[in-house]
Amino acid sequence: MNVHADAGKELADKATLLYQRRAITIRAKVDAEENDEDYTFVLSRKDIPDPSSVRYAEDLLKFDSHEYLAACFGENNVKKDVYIFLKRNQKKCSILFPNSNEQAVFIWDDENNFRKLSYVLISGTLSTPDADQYSGSYGNNKWELKNGIYQGMRISDLLRLNSNDFKFFGNRSEFSMMVEPKVTGSINFKWIGIGLNCFDCDKSLLLDKQKVSASDAVDNNLALHVSCIMIKP
Repeated sequence: MNVHADAGKELADKATLLYQRRAITIRAKVDAEENDEDYTFVLSRKDIPDPSSVRYAEDLLKFDSHEYLAACFGENNVKKDVYIFLKRNQKKCSILFPNSNEQAVFIWDDENNFRKLSYVLISGTLSTPDADQYSGSYGNNKWELKNGIYQGMRISDLLRLNSNDFKFFGNRSEFSMMVEPKVTGSINFKWIGIGLNCFDCDKSLLLDKQKVSASDAVDNNLALHVSCIMIKP
């Protein structure tokens, strides 16, 4: 049985070693006393859910490692990659169903072992080396939140779902087109990160601000829509 070991440091430098294989995790702890070494092995195994039970984007938060994803959805449906953020910031990631309209990106806190979920990113297009080589089309992402938010949703529908106004950062902000992480209504934007995009908005003076009201954007008939969704465990 092939296992994936901690690749962060050389074996001799580790007091605790980690091995992963699908839903199984083995921790090997080394205790050195004088000339003796004691080894303790702790094996844990998770139940593998039925893929058909993973219906909403929030259901993806239960998967806390690349190996666990592969155990549920199959090794061929999960790919290791590198996600490229702004300012050339990069993070190792796992992509479920890459280059499809069901793709989801898992960003890990433990990049060496592709585990400890930081957040899941739902988007129509990806900023990864593999995605840059892909010439096909995606369409809107099929993953939807339990409250009804989905990639491609119009800002007018997002405003209606929130039952109150909210703001997003304008072109003068380094967080341009991101919804302000606040709770102003029914949606917890502190937990659900929303990125927006706009068709033919280059000449809009309204967007040339630090922050923009969603209701003002709707009143000005700006064609804004949800371009990406980030959710945290």
